[in-house]
Amino acid sequence: MKNFPEHSSLHRIILVDGDSQMLQMLEMFLSREYHIVTARSAEEALELMSTTEPFQAALVSFSLPGMNGLNFLLRVSEAFPQTVRILMTSSFGDMDGIVKAIREGDINRIMVKPFSMSTLLEQLRHDVAEQYVVTGTILENYLQGESND
Repeated sequence: MKNFPEHSSLHRIILVDGDSQMLQMLEMFLSREYHIVTARSAEEALELMSTTEPFQAALVSFSLPGMNGLNFLLRVSEAFPQTVRILMTSSFGDMDGIVKAIREGDINRIMVKPFSMSTLLEQLRHDVAEQYVVTGTILENYLQGESND
């Protein structure tokens, strides 16, 4: 079994929500274990993701000003496939689009509001750790293949 990093504060999480109170609450809770960056819109988040170090996860509200959270995560999936993508929603307005995105791997998880912070943290830990293993395995396989040439 792979060893996970002992301290997950090295993991960067981007929180995207148009609700400043929700952003503040999530940031306050999650910053105990993660390096948190916040954005109030999909456009702002895409800019941050394109110009800074990689994010291990994107925790995104469905309801955003401008581009909705689902469309944002579809773009994140294409541009940053290693980033865990979690959609927060209080309704299932575009249920067909959400189901399709899950089936195609564009969204890793849905969190239905209201959710408990402890459940969110547990799911986030699991998803980030799982992605750490997948990314590490891909890199190991690549390097082993390269050394066999």
